[in-house]
Amino acid sequence: MNCPALRAAESWTTPTNVSIEIARIAFDLFKRNYSWPKPLRGIGVRGADLCPADCAVQLGFFSNEEKREKLEHIDKAVDTLRQRYGYRSVQRAVVYTDPVLGGINAYDDHNIHPVGYFHTA
Repeated sequence: MNCPALRAAESWTTPTNVSIEIARIAFDLFKRNYSWPKPLRGIGVRGADLCPADCAVQLGFFSNEEKREKLEHIDKAVDTLRQRYGYRSVQRAVVYTDPVLGGINAYDDHNIHPVGYFHTA
């Protein structure tokens, strides 16, 4: 079966580790580049040219840094809860409207193993 791949890229100058910001940018990029001729089987998002979480960030004149910090704290709290109680302990409300989407475990289903995992000596 021939499945064409859409490849589009966007870069932005302000580093982020806030999941909702990454999702919004990815979805906007998707909407601008896909015209819905056929249903999708899957979609992926990749990060490149990453910087450490503690790198210095230039504040923008019109940016709302307080809101961004709150979103970072929310993401950290969700990560902590998921580490302690499992991935499905905290989910977005939209997940409960679709039973197929609700059954996906993004961490366990897409875990990338280190190179040595498959190496047999």
